[in-house]
Amino acid sequence: KTLDALFFVKTGKEAEEKTAKPKSTSILELQRANNVGILLARFQHSFIEVRDAIMNCDEKILTLDTSLALIKVAPTSDEIELLKAYKGDPSKLGPPERFFLAVMDIPRLVDRLKCFVYKKEFQTRVDELKVDLKTTNIAMHEARTGNKLRRIMEVVLVLGNYMNRAYGVYSQAQGYSVDSLTKLGDTKASIKVTGRPQYSLLHHLLQYLEKVKADLLTWPEEMPHLKDKHIEFMNETLRQVGLLKEGVGIVEEELKQNKNESDPFMKVMT
Repeated sequence: KTLDALFFVKTGKEAEEKTAKPKSTSILELQRANNVGILLARFQHSFIEVRDAIMNCDEKILTLDTSLALIKVAPTSDEIELLKAYKGDPSKLGPPERFFLAVMDIPRLVDRLKCFVYKKEFQTRVDELKVDLKTTNIAMHEARTGNKLRRIMEVVLVLGNYMNRAYGVYSQAQGYSVDSLTKLGDTKASIKVTGRPQYSLLHHLLQYLEKVKADLLTWPEEMPHLKDKHIEFMNETLRQVGLLKEGVGIVEEELKQNKNESDPFMKVMT
């Protein structure tokens, strides 16, 4: 027997070296490759199966979570150009690059996925908005019909007409815009008021109401649905309505851009 066979102990390193997998080639930025790789690890299907699911609108594979994840890992135009410039063996590339190769030829990939997400979320978002809009409509009705708030607005109209006369405007206004109410706080007293360094017309109005029409200051009791931060709530509701309309626009544009009548997307989204 040879000297090696008789006196050297095998450590297993030789076997590891023989079975060690060759390193894959990465052409993406490291952080981007890592992020894509983490998301891809969640998929239970091969890259080709995912590509086919996108092309065939397979909703069993394209769940809401999967569609959202695919939007995040969709290749950018710069990444597509990098892969097109690669002349090596595609099988030597890392998983993120091989995934990009599988899906990068899908027309308008991100917009297509956004349409899937919109379709998946549509009914839930509509149901939520129905509740929010009902609450908003009730609050608006209370604001329009509240007697005490209306009487306060009448006091503001009288006060405004009185102030206009002081500036030479003698015609009586029959109303005013809601935006003009901010002028109550902007109109400052021309003389100093003890304890009120920034005394405004709004302060004067509140003092008048407290002394003469104190019952009107309980106007919020007539509007139980007009709660704290309701303006923010209404703005958010309107924003969500806007997002729904925006989603319709994305779907309509995608249908318009898609010239392939045999594409399953046309049937699924119409």
